[in-house]
Amino acid sequence: MSSETPFYDNRRADVQAHLSGRFERVLDVGCDVGTFAASLRRDKVATAVDGIELSSAALEAEKVLNRVYRVDLSHSQEGLPQASYDLVLCLDVLEHMQDPWAALGRIHSLLRPDGQLVVSLPNVRNFRVVLPLLMKGRWDYARTGLLDRTHLRFFTRSTAREMLEAAGFTVTRDLSLSMARFSKTWWLNALTLGFFRGFLDYQYLFFAKPA
Repeated sequence: MSSETPFYDNRRADVQAHLSGRFERVLDVGCDVGTFAASLRRDKVATAVDGIELSSAALEAEKVLNRVYRVDLSHSQEGLPQASYDLVLCLDVLEHMQDPWAALGRIHSLLRPDGQLVVSLPNVRNFRVVLPLLMKGRWDYARTGLLDRTHLRFFTRSTAREMLEAAGFTVTRDLSLSMARFSKTWWLNALTLGFFRGFLDYQYLFFAKPA
């Protein structure tokens, strides 16, 4: 993958760099084998870390996390502790859900009143999607990337914010994870005076709190 597609790094150093403070209890939705979630506890960012994982990767995650739940938040939150988490992570997972809007509503109830939600989502407005669609009439799914064939939902920066707000969250900050200083997209954005920024962003990171 390109160096501008950071969400394939399971350690998610790009996300951890933007987390400030220490969290008592964290929930990683779609934790896979638990690599990133476990690193938060190891690096003393979190005291206890739970995960949600539906695939067989949950078996590995159970070895490194405090607890792993196998629940589909699109339909249920059975067994999950209410108003218990200081931080909930949804990193490249909402686009894979049948009903991310309902899932976010359930996540809202899992957070403490002063808790924080962190969401990363790919930008379907990126030129890698838009240009083939406009010029060739093509929308080709792939094994990975923006048009990963397992993606069920697609968002831009504005529609992602709207989804979070509709679920009862206030977005406190959002940033692009693909605009690293002096990267190719950074230079292109600078040369075009930011006019095409929405087409250059590959992935967004949102920070939100219960409204």
